[in-house]
This record gives sequence, C-alpha cells and structure tokens, in this order.
Amino acid sequence: MTSLSPPERSSTPLSKRASAPRWLRSALIAVIVLAIGLQIVAASLNIYFDKDEVRKLMRTSGYTAPELTAELFSAEPAPIGEFLDRYQYTCTQCKQAPGLTALLANREHPPLYYFLLQKWMGLFGAWLSPKLFATLLTIATLPALYWLSLTLFHNRLAALSSLSLFAASPLIFSVSQHVSQYSLLISLSCLATATFVQAYRTQAKSKWVLYGLVIGLGIYTHLFFILLPIAHVVYALAQRNRRQLPGITLAITTAGLSFIPWIAGILTSYQQFALTTNLADPPEVSTPPPLWNYFTNGILFSVQLFLKKSNISLLSNDWLNNPGMSVLAAIALIATTIWLIRHRHKNDAFPLILSCLYLTALPIIVLDTFLVQGISAKVRYYLPTVMMLLPLVGYWLASSIKPVSRRVPQSFQQWASSIALVFVLIISLASTVNLFRITLSSSASGTQYGRNYQRAAAVINQAPSETLVISYEDYIQTLVFSHRLNAATDYLFRDQQSLTSQSLTQEIEEYRDRYARIFIFSPANSRVDLFAEANIGYKKIPTEWNSPILYEIHDQEPPDA
Repeated sequence: MTSLSPPERSSTPLSKRASAPRWLRSALIAVIVLAIGLQIVAASLNIYFDKDEVRKLMRTSGYTAPELTAELFSAEPAPIGEFLDRYQYTCTQCKQAPGLTALLANREHPPLYYFLLQKWMGLFGAWLSPKLFATLLTIATLPALYWLSLTLFHNRLAALSSLSLFAASPLIFSVSQHVSQYSLLISLSCLATATFVQAYRTQAKSKWVLYGLVIGLGIYTHLFFILLPIAHVVYALAQRNRRQLPGITLAITTAGLSFIPWIAGILTSYQQFALTTNLADPPEVSTPPPLWNYFTNGILFSVQLFLKKSNISLLSNDWLNNPGMSVLAAIALIATTIWLIRHRHKNDAFPLILSCLYLTALPIIVLDTFLVQGISAKVRYYLPTVMMLLPLVGYWLASSIKPVSRRVPQSFQQWASSIALVFVLIISLASTVNLFRITLSSSASGTQYGRNYQRAAAVINQAPSETLVISYEDYIQTLVFSHRLNAATDYLFRDQQSLTSQSLTQEIEEYRDRYARIFIFSPANSRVDLFAEANIGYKKIPTEWNSPILYEIHDQEPPDA
C-alpha cells in the first residue's frame, strides 16, 4: 500500500508502475513540447486581453490609478511608446525605479508575484514581454507537478500523464498568457502539497521548514492559498497521527506569523480594502442565496480544465449557467468522491486528495453565499483545486493501462486505455490550439475588449506618422487600446468629466495644424450629439456600428453622420 507514512512503512516501490507502449510515452512528451511552444509564441505577441492585466502592469510600474490620471490629464501629446514605458513598464530611463507603494495600496493582492514581475521588467523592460514571465512560471510548474504526482502515486507514467494533461489544458494556456499571480499560484500549490507529503513521511525538521517556507510564499501570492494548508491540517487530524502535529503546527504557525505585517496593513487600511473587494457596499439580498447555483457554476472549473471556448481571459467562466455542463461536472465530482472514499484504504494519498479538492473549493462557494459577489463563478480561484485534480486524472488514465482482467487480452486493454488518454488530450489540445489561433490573429479578447479594438487600431496604424489619438475614455480602456497601436503614434489623455462641445472644439483646433489625422477614442460613450453641437465633421470607425470605438475628425460634417 502506498502511504504518506515514512518510506520504510510503504510496501509499494517506485519501480512498480504500469507499463505503456513506447509510442504513448513519445506522444505524451510531444504534447508537452508542443504546448510549451504554443505558450511561448503566444506570449511573444504581447497582446493584452482584459482590464485586469493592464491595471496590474500599471501598479507594477509604480503607479496607482489617481497618480496615473493626475499626470495624464495635464500632459501634452506624447508617443505611445513613451506612454507605455512610463505607465506599463519599469522604464528606468524615463522615471525613478518603482517601489512597492502602488503594490501596497491594494491589500487584496499580496505582492510577491508583482515584486518578482517588477524585477523582471527592471531587467528586461519591454524587450521581454511581461507575459513571458507568466509563461515561464507556468512552464516551471511542470517539474513541480511531476514531483507532486510521483510523490503521491509512485508511478512515472501517471506523472507523465499529469504533465501532458496540464500542458494541453486550455485553462492552463490562459494562465500562461495572463499577467497575474495565478501562474505563480499553481507552482506553489504543487510544491506545497509535495513538500507536505515529504515532511509527513520523513518527519524531518528540515522538510517541515521547507514546507513552512512554501506556505509563506503561497499566502504572499494569493489570499485564497491559505485554504490549501488548512486542507493539509484537516487531513493530518483525520489520520490521528499525533507525531506529525508538532511539525505541521510549527510550519503553518511560522508561515502565519510572517503574514502578520500584511494582515496589519489590511486592518490599517480596511476601508480601502473593503472598497476594492466590494465588502463596503454588499448588495441587498431579499431572498436566500441560490447555493445550488453557486455550487454548479463553481464546479465548472473542471470542464474548463479540458474544454474552453474562444475567450482566453481568466476573468471569464465560459460555461456559466450552463445546466448541461453543470450536471456533467456534478456527476463527475460525485463519482470521484465515491471512488476516493471506497479506495481510501488502498492509498493514503486518496484521503489527502479528497481533503484538498473539497477544502480549496467549497469555502469559496460558501463564502459567496454571504458576500454575493460572484466569486464562486470565477474559475481562477479554483486553480489550487485544479492542481490536485490533474495528478488524480493522470493516475486514473495511466493506471488503467496496466491490465486488470485476465479475460481480456493484455494488448487490447493497453490500447483501449491508451486511446482514452489520447482522446482526452486531443480534446484539450484542440481547445488550446483554438485559443492560440485567435491569439495569433491578434483578435483574442476578454469580456471587454479584443477583435473590435484590433480593427480600430489597424486604421490608426495605417495612417501617416503625424497622427494624434485623443482619449476621452476610462484610463483602463485607454491602456488596453494603446498596446495595439504603433509606438510612434501620439496620444493625448483628457478627462471625460470636463468634456464639452467648446472644450472639444478648442482641443481639435489647437492640434489640427500639427497632425495630418486626428482620432477621438471613445468606445463606451457615443459622441455623435457632441460633434453635432460643436459642428465637427467625423467618420465612425467601424463605420457600420451605432456605437463605434473611434471617430476620425474631418473639416466638415458628412451629410449622413
């Protein structure tokens, strides 16, 4: 029996593992290599998909939103390249090296990932995309996941299967393309459970110290990471192995003490923390929260792990409010739970996996019943759960390759099981390749932006060099759009609150002689009535839209605006 007990009590050696056809092992390795290539190529395009990414780049570059808007509203026209260097990258030539002030202003996001990204951007600037940093962290998860799977199941084929499932996953592809802490979160989630198992087995103080260090890094990456060590503690208590309690208590206590300064910061600036997390003004609920809806939408992460639509953003839940997918996910979860409980005596890793699956997911769903903020439907919060699910699925598919019945020919069983594994990989990889395709066409999008911005940006990029874009829009939309423009295009940022027909006329008259073409960027608010009041000629871009993204200014108003 494979056990989390010390190695001398385990009777299953590492070499005792399921055999597999050589072609299957080669295919699994090929999938991993292909997926890594897709991630790196996509990251090199440096296309930003949603507001979350550019906001985090702004903070990492050393600016808070008030600081950025205060500077931009009073600035003169400047090239896009300078604009991005200052407000999206840590450009040491155009400003002082950014500190931690902007990062500390958002206590809902612990700073470890952003501190590391800040150092990366300080070394490479825009030369190596910030997206590539997230991609490399995602790739670095591969050895951590292999170690975790090998530690749990003592089966190299299961570990290799887990890696191929991870690499082919469209959800993981999205993680690798998103400038956020989730690429670091998945790595630390694997390392935390692997080091816990190692420490639990050996009872060595050095292993508990290492476990405590990983836990400390994890909670400084994401607040929900704390659910994972809680799951470890519950497992240890359920095993009733008192000899392990001092080690795990010391490790988690030490990690918790290291987090006290951050907690103190949250308490000190709780009003701001409550505002940014929507705790300050929770919605009024007249009826009991639909717990079942939260549950069914929450477990959809298991579907997106293998099948995702054309939305690459981590802000989306592709299968939200989809009864069919929710029922399938619920059936799979129930079946998994029953299987783990029935086989808990065959492998002590199964109760640990069960504890981690439920205690990293259910608290998020339950929390949403009190906050009613929709966090239960946000797939990215379940990534620690995903990193425990992958080794289990890999183990199932790999262990089934080993013949289990004498009545069925061994070669048939191996081929049937191998084909099942390949089928799952094909579905996942096809979904990932689709996301790669739309990224390659520069039309990938989150829920807010994407193909439409790309169409409008193409018009500006084909214009002469003497081109000015005036933005009367929210700074986040302006940042997302600016990443799609040529670096030489001039940009002017203006406060939409003070926009009037008179101020618009003065602005255009001031810059008409300096620029061959002037564009007004305003996707969220129609400016047609304002142009008519100011008697300003314009052309909508795209022309067929009632609410366009851009307006190109002309000397006289067209007959049909």
